[in-house]
Amino acid sequence: MRAKTPLFCLLLLAFAGCADSPGTEPGPAEEQLDITCTGKCDGVDTIRSLYQDARDLDLTDLAARGTSLATRALNDALSIGPFEVEIDEPIAFGSASLAESEELVEDLDALTEGLLARFGENELSTEVNRVRQRHLQGSGDDVFIESGFTFAAFAEHGFNIEGDGFVDGGVSIGLGSGALSGRVVSAAERAPGSSPRAVLEALRNTRGFVVPESIEDLRAMKPGESFALRGEGAFGLNLGAGVPIVIAQSGPLAYNLVVSAALRSQVEGLLDVQVIRLEGDEVVIDVGTERGAIRSARLAVNDGWGVKGLVESVVNIAGQEIDLGRVLDRALRDQLNDRLNILSAEVERTSRRNRLSISRFRVSLSGSADVEAAISQALRGDIRLAQALSLRDEPGMQMEYDLTRSGLSSVSHAGLELFGMRFFRTTFRSAGEVSIETPGGAQELLFESLQRDSGWLFESHGYGRTILAGNRYDYVSGDVASEVNLFVQLAEGDSFTERDEFLDHVDALIVGAAGEAFARVVEVEGNQLQRIAENTCEDRERSCRAEILTVPEFQDFVADATSAINAAAQDVDATVRDLALDLADVRIGSNIAVEPNGTFNGPPTGVVLDYRLDDDAVEAIFGGQTGRELRSAIEGVLHVARVDRESTAQQLEERRQDVSDDNRRALDDLAATFDTFADRYQRLSALENAEIVGLGVLGGQAIAIDLEGDSAAQTIVQARSEAVRDAFDQLLDDARELNSVRREYAVAYALLAMVPTSNIDVRMRVDMDLSNRTYDHYEDAGLGSFSTGAQGRQAQLIGGGLFDVVSLISVE
Repeated sequence: MRAKTPLFCLLLLAFAGCADSPGTEPGPAEEQLDITCTGKCDGVDTIRSLYQDARDLDLTDLAARGTSLATRALNDALSIGPFEVEIDEPIAFGSASLAESEELVEDLDALTEGLLARFGENELSTEVNRVRQRHLQGSGDDVFIESGFTFAAFAEHGFNIEGDGFVDGGVSIGLGSGALSGRVVSAAERAPGSSPRAVLEALRNTRGFVVPESIEDLRAMKPGESFALRGEGAFGLNLGAGVPIVIAQSGPLAYNLVVSAALRSQVEGLLDVQVIRLEGDEVVIDVGTERGAIRSARLAVNDGWGVKGLVESVVNIAGQEIDLGRVLDRALRDQLNDRLNILSAEVERTSRRNRLSISRFRVSLSGSADVEAAISQALRGDIRLAQALSLRDEPGMQMEYDLTRSGLSSVSHAGLELFGMRFFRTTFRSAGEVSIETPGGAQELLFESLQRDSGWLFESHGYGRTILAGNRYDYVSGDVASEVNLFVQLAEGDSFTERDEFLDHVDALIVGAAGEAFARVVEVEGNQLQRIAENTCEDRERSCRAEILTVPEFQDFVADATSAINAAAQDVDATVRDLALDLADVRIGSNIAVEPNGTFNGPPTGVVLDYRLDDDAVEAIFGGQTGRELRSAIEGVLHVARVDRESTAQQLEERRQDVSDDNRRALDDLAATFDTFADRYQRLSALENAEIVGLGVLGGQAIAIDLEGDSAAQTIVQARSEAVRDAFDQLLDDARELNSVRREYAVAYALLAMVPTSNIDVRMRVDMDLSNRTYDHYEDAGLGSFSTGAQGRQAQLIGGGLFDVVSLISVE
């Protein structure tokens, strides 16, 4: 995992080599910026700049747009209201002791904050409830009352604003004039039996409002109070505002260019705004949508409305005239569309409500007049002023995330359900994004999963691989930690599992986790026991299979083998020693359990292997090893799988040489493929760590635009994850040429063998049905269903430790 200084949300191109093209001269508004880069950064030493700092932008056009909030008509309707207002039965929440003694009071820990808890993130909900608990402990209030309401239509609610500065200026920004729903959480003295309207009317009489009508009303809200409103409408934002965009053309003479640009965007759909009053003068404002589509979007050519325009619309790159405005417009528009499409696809797939979080701000109510204006506009769905003030570090305006800064896409189900893994189990079937809260920060996950299964007659086998790219944003320090994880799963099942079929997995995991030296001891000792057992019970009659296990001389052989294996295990890293000994016991048990005669002669058995490569493991493999190491690892797997398990040590060595010779060409191709993708990965990793003098470290949140590709924008960490994904898939394709071994088996166990022990995270589960009495001696030999695994002390779970990787990987 790599922590980076944030560069707002720097957009950077990933490319193979980057040097200034001969014959290209900077224009009058340009300068050359130095780059500090280590690793595979061929030619990356300067970057041509057409960048303008958004911090000095005049914001008069946005700041002069008023600060009013809800109308008096809306509050009147909520307190004495018209017939068409539906008000939910209020619910009182108090301390655990009060909830236990009073039937009408719920435990505060169970409080749902309306839209926030239904669609928001768990960490903020936890913070808010702690604020509420402290308020009840130190004030005269003893409960929080949650009340929901719905209007069939309400045109004059106050949460709309004219869409100035957009292509379609006639479209108002905000909650529209159709059906409006909301939820209010307010602190009060306990009043058992109060009707919904009585509670709201008392609240209005006490403080003069239900939903705040002004900044002063926001200040009057008590810590822990909140409100949320939802309706059909539109929101406005500047995608890319204040963000350096670095562009290049791939190839031998790649060229770098950093520019500033933003997409003035209107998105319409089902909009919601949420406000939570915290302690002191702090307020959290969150704007999101459950369904959205672009109403209008256009690249800003001129300054104004929160963005800097383009310095140049047409530039010369590597001798070619490039319409920069068209490229940037399409790339940023596609980026916005992608995020909206993820939301739509998830809703369609699950038939459940989901939410895209557009932006969240932590705001000080003692800020400047500009901050007050930004608050009112953000509550109406126009976040452009809040974005601009945050980017210029305006006191009292902190942007936690938005689509520009971090690309966080919240497609969450609700509350603890997200952390209960149901979300992942229903969505890992395809590509997408999700964001969660982690203590002190936000975690963005981009994932792609592939599952392949096949079978013949009684046998089935398959594999899965899931690639995760994550950016974790620390709200306090502003740092960004970028991670790439690869999850790999193998599954094999057979109604009549023969010993060699089962031991292929056991032996490969021993080699991959504990190393070849230990595996050789287990192999030699186990093979010797198998020779003795098979020679003793040549007819393989049931009586002999059971009796041999009780013969003292044979038991002595088993004890000697176990002793030799235990001695060899002392040289195995303590992290995987228990795993190695578990597998060795299974290996010995299989060797001494004589197989019945016949073609289909084993018990029904299913084997599942799953492991996760964390960011350090991925870096150790693709950033620090070559095709030579991969070739050696694959040979190690082949050497235990393609041998006779009655062979002597000498016979094993001869057979291994034959296996290597038979697969020489395929092994060479696999090594070359690995080197190609490792080179790609290492270049991306170097760029992620590169620093542009005067701007900062790039980091994984940087986004790539490739002029020779499709001009699509993607983060560097996502590009890095795609390099790992493509490497895995291509290695699988090349492994088809290996003789007499399943391609997924060879690649999966070989990659595992390349993981440092300190970062290993692996488990194997075996289900073996021994209900048929033909296999009684299997149980006597110590065989049966089992589960074993190991996790290195430095293995880092993506998701800030909130996830259990076993829950993430669900293989039937």
